[in-house]
Amino acid sequence: VYGSLCFGSVFVSHTLDWKLGIFDLLSDHAGLAKALDPQPFAQGFPFVSGQYLPGEVHKKEWQAVADAPAWAGDAWGLGCFIQELFKGAPMEAVAELRNLGAIPRGLQGDYQKLLSSQPQKRLNPQQLLQRNSFFRTKLNDIVEFLDNLILKEEVERNRFFRSLKTSLRSLPAFLIQRKILPAGLAAVEFGNVSTAALQAILDLVECVADETYFEQDVLPFLLKLL
Repeated sequence: VYGSLCFGSVFVSHTLDWKLGIFDLLSDHAGLAKALDPQPFAQGFPFVSGQYLPGEVHKKEWQAVADAPAWAGDAWGLGCFIQELFKGAPMEAVAELRNLGAIPRGLQGDYQKLLSSQPQKRLNPQQLLQRNSFFRTKLNDIVEFLDNLILKEEVERNRFFRSLKTSLRSLPAFLIQRKILPAGLAAVEFGNVSTAALQAILDLVECVADETYFEQDVLPFLLKLL
């Protein structure tokens, strides 16, 4: 059980990777019902703002927490994070969770299911990622493939690089510079330099107007290939 998912526990790296921090309160789900063996989360939750705590945790009903699905508490936290993410600021009160104004229409139904007052009825976050159309976009497919690019077979990588050209116009320049191009450079540097990969990198470079970035990060790579 993570138990601390909110605006302040998610960190974004220079390459736009989202990472969870504050893992010192991570606890064993089954152990939360053992009053004589307090888990880190049970000891640390007083330091977590009340709006991020589902009802059963706020009331210290540890047996109810243990009887609920292991992901129930973190489903509530994910709902809080979604609210804060689209609002663009941390929540100040639990009542703000009722506000659907900033949340995309396609997410609203599942968002409300994450925040059910009954732990057993909350939506499993894994189902949210698998079935909600909000996460099935070309951009998500590209980012997901990039996360595993080095592990992919050469045929898959070449197919990906060839298809990347058709998606360039719909991708924001900052994402190309900070995420896609560095991942492509790393894949080519530590793998086989195929024509498809090199062509895709040259196409990506054309989308970046930052000359300093080109001189410091891209040009040395191209010279190394030569």
